[in-house]
Amino acid sequence: MDTVFDKDQVRSVIESVGIRISAETATDYLCFCPFHSNYDSPAFTVGTENGLYMCHNPGCTANHGGNLHKLVMLLGNKNAVEARRFVLGKRVNARPLLDYIEEIYEPKEMKKIPLSVVDKMSDNLHKSPRAMQYLNSRGFDEQTIDHFGVGYDPKIDMIVVPIFDKDGSPISFNGRSIEGKSFRLGKGVPRNEIIYNLHNAKKYGTAIVCESQFDVMRIHQAGFPNAVCFFGSHISKIQGKILQRYFERVIIMTDADSAGRKAGHTLSQMLRGVSVEWAIHDWGVIYPDNAKDAGDMTLDQIRSVIKNAVSDVSYLSYKPLSPA
Repeated sequence: MDTVFDKDQVRSVIESVGIRISAETATDYLCFCPFHSNYDSPAFTVGTENGLYMCHNPGCTANHGGNLHKLVMLLGNKNAVEARRFVLGKRVNARPLLDYIEEIYEPKEMKKIPLSVVDKMSDNLHKSPRAMQYLNSRGFDEQTIDHFGVGYDPKIDMIVVPIFDKDGSPISFNGRSIEGKSFRLGKGVPRNEIIYNLHNAKKYGTAIVCESQFDVMRIHQAGFPNAVCFFGSHISKIQGKILQRYFERVIIMTDADSAGRKAGHTLSQMLRGVSVEWAIHDWGVIYPDNAKDAGDMTLDQIRSVIKNAVSDVSYLSYKPLSPA
C-alpha cells in the first residue's frame, strides 16, 4: 500500500470527507478535528506526504491516530477496498491500479445448509461431556465455543466446526477427530475459494491469517476477532484475491514449520496493494517456547506476537528464523 502521497491528493481526500483545513505547515495540514467538538483552535493534523493523522486532544478518540485509508473508512462509511479506491481516485494517473482493484475477485454464492443443522450439532456437543472436555483441554472457553457454533457429530465421533460464507450463512462443516488427528471437510466445499471467518473479519480492514479453524478460535479468544484461515497451508490465487477484496492490511501468522513459512511467502507475493506484516516473537525467533501455531501458545503469547508484527521487508531480514 502507498505510504507516500501527493500533497494535493491528501488535501482532496480530507476535504472530501468533510474535514476543515485551517492552516498548513511544512509537514502537516492543521485541521478542526471531526471526532470531537473542535471549533476554535485546530487540534487535528494530517501529514501532507504520509497521510498520517492524529488529534492532539488527549481526550479525543482519534488521539491514537491512524492512516489516510482508515480516516476515509471512518468518515466516509467505506470498507477497506472502497477506501483504497477513494484515495487512489484523488491521485493523478491512478487509473491502472484502480482498474486492477475493480477486477478483484468477489466470492461466489454457495449452497446454504439450514441453521437448524448447526443448532443440532451444537446441542450434541453440550450433551457430550467427552466432546466438551476435549475442547476445554484445547483451551477453549464456553463463549468462544458458542461464538463459532462448534458442534459434535456422534455418527463420525468428530468435533464439527461450521463453515460460513462471506455473508455469515452456514454452507458446510469441517470435522476434527477427538482421538488422533484426522479431518473431514464437508462434500462439495470449494476448498480453494473459502476463507474461514471472513464474514466476521471483513468488518475490521485487517486480517490475521493462520492455517486452522482452531487457530482462528484461539486468536479470537485472545481478543482478535479478525483472524481467518485457509484449510491447510495451500493458498490459492482466488483466496489471495478475496483478501485483496476485503482487507487493506494482512498479518501473516501461519505455522512456524517450513510449509507454513512457504505459504506465508506465497501469500505475501499475491497481495498487491495490501500492507503485509508477519507476527513474530523476537529477532530470529518466530514463536515462543517452540510453538508451532496459535494452538501451542498462551493467550498472552498470541497477543505479543501480533503486537510485535513486522513488515514483510523486515521479516525477510530476520533469516534464519527458528520456531524456538
